[in-house]
Amino acid sequence: MLLHLAGAIDVAGQGLVRSLQLAMGLGILASVFLLAARLAGVIAGVTAFVLLALYAPVSFQETKLLDTTLGLFTSMSALLLLERNLRTRTATGAHFAGGVCFGIAALARPVNLLIALAFAPVVMRQGKASACVFLVGVGAALAPITLYNFRGSGDVVLINYSEGHSLLVGNNPNAHGMYNLPPGYPDGVLNERAVEQQIAAQRLGRRASPNEQRGVSMSDALEYMMQHPGELPRLLGDKLRFATTAYEVDDNYSIHRERERLGLLRPHVVPFALLLALALPAFLLNTWRRRWLPALPLLTTLASLLVFYTNIRYRLPAAPLLAVAAGVTLSQIRHATRARQLAALVVAGACFSVSTWMPLPYPRAELERSSQQFDVILDLHAAGTLLPRGESRAAAGALSDAWRNGEARALVEAWIEAALADLSASERAAFLAEFRDAAETDPQLRAVLDGT
Repeated sequence: MLLHLAGAIDVAGQGLVRSLQLAMGLGILASVFLLAARLAGVIAGVTAFVLLALYAPVSFQETKLLDTTLGLFTSMSALLLLERNLRTRTATGAHFAGGVCFGIAALARPVNLLIALAFAPVVMRQGKASACVFLVGVGAALAPITLYNFRGSGDVVLINYSEGHSLLVGNNPNAHGMYNLPPGYPDGVLNERAVEQQIAAQRLGRRASPNEQRGVSMSDALEYMMQHPGELPRLLGDKLRFATTAYEVDDNYSIHRERERLGLLRPHVVPFALLLALALPAFLLNTWRRRWLPALPLLTTLASLLVFYTNIRYRLPAAPLLAVAAGVTLSQIRHATRARQLAALVVAGACFSVSTWMPLPYPRAELERSSQQFDVILDLHAAGTLLPRGESRAAAGALSDAWRNGEARALVEAWIEAALADLSASERAAFLAEFRDAAETDPQLRAVLDGT
């Protein structure tokens, strides 16, 4: 994490923002320690802290200016506050703050809204007034964004309207459990919203509102599932494999290329499969309090992966909760009966074996090859100034090859433009010079570069 901090501060013009995000990363680790310690003791807290610190995607996402780290920090903070309120049976008004925390977390990651609603019956144990105040707090955090959306579109959109498209991406003839665009969508995330809007307008015969656009995509996904019920077991199996595998599915950035080329993530040796394997036995041990507290958001997060699809960002919110449960397993197993100890070991071993070695819907080589196109983003967002000149040239060459081979031409063009926007004037000139050298045999690519 300290190496990431050094690289992040060195990125021109973004050091303060990135440093704040890395501070939130430390806050995530601290919240995992506190939650595990409150539920099962200090040893469990320390163990959970270490396990999560060694899980690479946490540190990997901290250097990316996305909502991932913010969502993780706010959701874990909300969970800590909820645990305190329930443990101390605090006054009704304190649940308002807990609701506000969950609402803020939902703005970063909408699945946290489902988690907040799932906790409402739990809060109701302290009285209906407490549950009402909790939900009012959630609504208070969402209200400014909802009003902003209404003023801009005339639609009541709580947070955003991407659920329909996400459901369609995970449930269509091309779907295999990860980001698989349906037929008719060109490659590249920058095009998908425009295509979705165009399809909705064609269906309705007029420009679609955000809610109508979401409804058309959701209708297409549900129609596919209803018309192809025989495909659902296969699709659910693919989603389950990607949701539990040790392999990390790339999203906006490639963790595999960053680990390979920068080396900052190599000391992070705990895979998701190990967290999952160590966490499951904790729920067989009858030695810790309120095990439902991490279980409820964990199940909600994993269920969302089975409904939609899996990538490294969407699965990451499960990691701190698994780390808490894994810390409990390693600290409390000695207090369990011999039968429970044996059952815990069997469950952990079986889960780790299946998650590590089960075949995926795509060959590993194909998944790894696709991540090569993330090189230009890696150079400029992850820790760009740490890369030697030769590495920058290699990245330019990789993207130039992808362009000439006809691989995601529109996406390559968009990546170039997005990446250059983050560079200082001198870095921009140097990178363009190297990219032009690598692409000198491709007039079309040179024209794209000249246009930037």
